[in-house]
Amino acid sequence: MTTNMNPINNYSVDKGYRNMLSVVAQDALEVKTTASGNNSYTPSIETVAQIKYKKLPFYEVIDEVIKPTLLTGTDTCTLPNVHKGMKEAIFILPLSLEQINFVASNRKISSGKEEYLYQFQIRICQFIEPVPNESPDYMPLDLFIRVGRKPCLLPPSLLITPLETKSRLTARPIDCTENVKLCPFISNYITINWTPDGKHYVFALYFVKKLTTNTSI
Repeated sequence: MTTNMNPINNYSVDKGYRNMLSVVAQDALEVKTTASGNNSYTPSIETVAQIKYKKLPFYEVIDEVIKPTLLTGTDTCTLPNVHKGMKEAIFILPLSLEQINFVASNRKISSGKEEYLYQFQIRICQFIEPVPNESPDYMPLDLFIRVGRKPCLLPPSLLITPLETKSRLTARPIDCTENVKLCPFISNYITINWTPDGKHYVFALYFVKKLTTNTSI
């Protein structure tokens, strides 16, 4: 079924909440800590904010829910049985009534599974300077993401290369929509765990529309 609704024109977001970050993530930036723990250089918030993720051919970005943010975290992990050195960062995912309505009113059941036309999409890339025009997805080692207490379905692992000692996940966006509680009065928390490897990583979350042959922009 073709929809003639233009989400760019009809969608509005409460600007006061769109870029809320957790205390953990924000404090980590302010005190100049790093994800790796052995790299004294930390990119500035302004530099990180310049990052533009590589455009995806089958998704239209409706809004930037959480702006590009350096992944920095603490050694205190809520994930059980983690190995030494794993980091954790927590972000608040604020929802507006518009977002909730778009997601809830445009979902369907296919083969016993819910499919979403509008999605909350996580992007993670490696921070590189000078900042390129587009940054492709690139996953930290041992990546584990939860929304609330529900683990997100992550991309499959790649084969270990001669230069790597651990397997890294396939580089692609992560759809966390099915884990999000669609209620404006309930706080959704995104918890990210990873193992530092000397690289800097940048996290962002976008509200997107999945494009198909039956949908129009």
